Amino acid sequence: MTACLLCDHRDSGHRYACHRCVRDAQRKLRELETYAAMLPGLTTPGRGTPGRGTPGYGSRSPARNDVIVTLDLRSKPDGDGPDDEDNPPHSIPREVRRLACWLREEFDETHPRRWTVSTEIAYLMTQIDRSACNQWIVELAAEIRALWTQARALAHDLPPRPLGPCPNTTDAGECGAALFVPLYTDTVRCRSCRRTWARDEWLNLAMLLTNTNPRTTGL
Repeated sequence: MTACLLCDHRDSGHRYACHRCVRDAQRKLRELETYAAMLPGLTTPGRGTPGRGTPGYGSRSPARNDVIVTLDLRSKPDGDGPDDEDNPPHSIPREVRRLACWLREEFDETHPRRWTVSTEIAYLMTQIDRSACNQWIVELAAEIRALWTQARALAHDLPPRPLGPCPNTTDAGECGAALFVPLYTDTVRCRSCRRTWARDEWLNLAMLLTNTNPRTTGL
């Protein structure tokens, strides 16, 4: 068995990343494209909310500078001026383009004359599985996860609430993977062992998790 370098416990099948981690990276890329399409509508803070702003004068921009920087291809997180942030946001177009160029160089492919965030993300999605044959898939997956995490935070798309460890028993013993409250369905599904609990089974699941760890369950 060759352990996946990303999850560190599933068999990667003589590669460096297992199929499930590859699919997870592809999912994050799909969601990153969605966030990139959403963010232009979030450049103004409090858009659509009534009320009076803070009185007095101030030097702060009336727009959300973090979102503007994230959407600007020219943004570079390498400033050293007195007003620069310690951890400035990364430009999604710039970083997506950089990752796509990196893979094209690794695979000796030509660069397109014209590109968009969507076309570069589509290219990355088709190359993730191929990239799993290389040790640098760890770095690539980390870069994708960092961009996805940043975009999700800017879009105020909160991560799912944790429930607790999966109590399902597999051939290898108790699963123990983290379970989360579903956001858009009525089914709790373990991302590791794939065990599911329908809404009418949630009570039994809550009792199991409460007995395991009373502090973690969020049902």
